Amino acid sequence: MSSGVSFKTSNGVTIPGVGFGTFANEGSKGETYKAVRHALKVGYRHLECAWFYANEDEVGQAIQDFLKENPSVKREDLFVTTKVWNHLHRYDDVLWSLEDSLKNLQLSYVDLFLVHWPIAAEKDEKHQPKLGPDGKYIILEDLTKNPEETWRAMEKIYEDGKARAIGVSNWRIEGLEYLNKIAKIKPQVNQIEIHPFLPNTELVNYCQKNGIVVEAYSPLGSQNQVPTTGEKVSENPTLNEIAKQKGCTLAQILIAWGLKRGYVVLPKSSNPARIESNFQSVELSDEEFKAINDVAEGRHFRLIIHPRLFQALCVRTGGFYIVAISSLQIGTQVIYVVIMHIFVYPVVITMRSSNVYEERSLGIYAGETTPKSNHQQEKPPKTVPSSRLYFVKQQLHVQLAYDIWWLALAVIIISIVKAGSFTRDPVVYSVFNIIFETISAYGYVGITTGLPDQAYSFSGGWYSLSKVVLRAAMLRGRHRSLPVAIDKAIVLPGDYLERVEEEDAYIRMERSSEQGHGNV
Repeated sequence: MSSGVSFKTSNGVTIPGVGFGTFANEGSKGETYKAVRHALKVGYRHLECAWFYANEDEVGQAIQDFLKENPSVKREDLFVTTKVWNHLHRYDDVLWSLEDSLKNLQLSYVDLFLVHWPIAAEKDEKHQPKLGPDGKYIILEDLTKNPEETWRAMEKIYEDGKARAIGVSNWRIEGLEYLNKIAKIKPQVNQIEIHPFLPNTELVNYCQKNGIVVEAYSPLGSQNQVPTTGEKVSENPTLNEIAKQKGCTLAQILIAWGLKRGYVVLPKSSNPARIESNFQSVELSDEEFKAINDVAEGRHFRLIIHPRLFQALCVRTGGFYIVAISSLQIGTQVIYVVIMHIFVYPVVITMRSSNVYEERSLGIYAGETTPKSNHQQEKPPKTVPSSRLYFVKQQLHVQLAYDIWWLALAVIIISIVKAGSFTRDPVVYSVFNIIFETISAYGYVGITTGLPDQAYSFSGGWYSLSKVVLRAAMLRGRHRSLPVAIDKAIVLPGDYLERVEEEDAYIRMERSSEQGHGNV
């Protein structure tokens, strides 16, 4: 059975220390219902839900069926949480979100209502997230920077008795401090990701000192916690050794660690055996607690690029904060540009169906007649510079030298066109951003034209003439500059490059000639 640990919010609401998370339960439709029914049967009384999970109807049905079969358990014995998603941050949309969740959950109120993320996005006419031309959410920058409208709706819900407590999820210290300044009713809970690989110590301490109950989702670790090393919580030797010595599961150790640190833990599973074991209490000794803290020591941030929702960087330094690329500091922007251009080359190269070097490397020309020329008997140099530094220099030389005047002209034209806008918004219309978008267009990384009033990318706030120049740079790079630049950068750098290019040209001509004769 559970340890019975619970936590009280600033307004006196009691939250069971161990909850049951309902996000992304494995399997087909119906798995959430089975998992929740089993969790309630085991003894869980705290259910963590969200509008975005799209399974609140199954949770609601499981609750109703369980209460009917167990009349000794009342609705007030349960603690049910739901959350409002990013595209529903407008005042009326927040109210609609809760009503929709209550309908699906078959409840008249929830015990806790949270703002799921500190990011506001647009919605479509079907109350679904509205996507931009790039397939990403369209961020409402004004509502993201100033969430007062959202919080007023949360306060209205609390005052109407539709939620016994209100709070936020994934908010950093800065966001909480701003919210506390404008709030009539301060947030009572902050739900964030916490586990030994992301202890969020600073944020946890801040919340506890300011009367905000902390809830930990993914307390057992999330997928690919440390992508650079492949390290996972489940494979950490120290944690597994503690579990082995105590004769319990690693999950039980991690849940006990979270409770001992002083916050609610929200494990999730659809496996009946794991659902049961996660609810069984384990006590950690001071030595074991310290050993787990030592594992967590120094792991206070990670950098994530959110793949689906936002064209932005997600920086975790305590909580979760998604920022528009155009609002990043210049150093971070430079890193972002470098990352983009490093990773784009393999993609572009694979798109080059006419690249002779690729065909040659695949053996397509094996056995074909080579051109007879004065260079026929020449041998390539025995030693061709092959160091990483040389390769980088070769790429930089080609990329910066070829068509540099066209790129410079494009930057100058856009800078002149946008000169009047620079004083209004020096971030979106900075020279660095103009250079970034121009090089991206030329390199065929792609540009986000967007709408004039939706500057979710650098060029999103630019007007027609500037975008025409960007498209011209893109066409130039696609049809002339980039293919040649890539060939020269990666084919066969060295003194014999000219001979190789002549051979390639001869092969192309011969193959074209043969195809032409075949059609006669």
